Amino acid sequence: MKNLMLDIETLGTEPESVILSISAVRFQDNGKTGEEFHADIDIESCVEAGLKIDAATVIWWMGQDDEARAQFTDDRIRYPLVNALNNFTNIFLDLRELKIFAKDPDFDCNLLEDAYSKLNLIPPFHPRRNKMAIRTLSSLRPEYEKNEEFTGVKHNGIDDCKHQIKYVTKILMDLSK
Repeated sequence: MKNLMLDIETLGTEPESVILSISAVRFQDNGKTGEEFHADIDIESCVEAGLKIDAATVIWWMGQDDEARAQFTDDRIRYPLVNALNNFTNIFLDLRELKIFAKDPDFDCNLLEDAYSKLNLIPPFHPRRNKMAIRTLSSLRPEYEKNEEFTGVKHNGIDDCKHQIKYVTKILMDLSK
């Protein structure tokens, strides 16, 4: 599978923000999905690495529904940042060859790059290649995103990835006609 949908949840919107979770799903141009990755990350390990928490983003999270907030308030297993990044790298060794799709790949990929850098690790993707902006694609055919019913929990990374794959692949197929 040559595509990867990436979604990270954070406690900030600026560079070097704390990362709550990393989610990714491989997919084909026809919408078929493959390997999935999800890691909830220990907030303290992010702060210890030098990442920052933004109060306005925390307040935004507090306004989300219970299911969305649960990803950083419940008792689930949270991995130290270094473990989550190493696991992500090990699973997606071929990431330099994949197209990386994200709502805003500069945001998601740049925050991951910041985290890798803080821990003196090498990111598994090329910082200036293979990034595909979903917002740009969606602006070409906004009806596909608008009409795609969301299944799952919003702001749950895997659910967000799968939702985005549904309408992105429809847009890609439509554009290739």
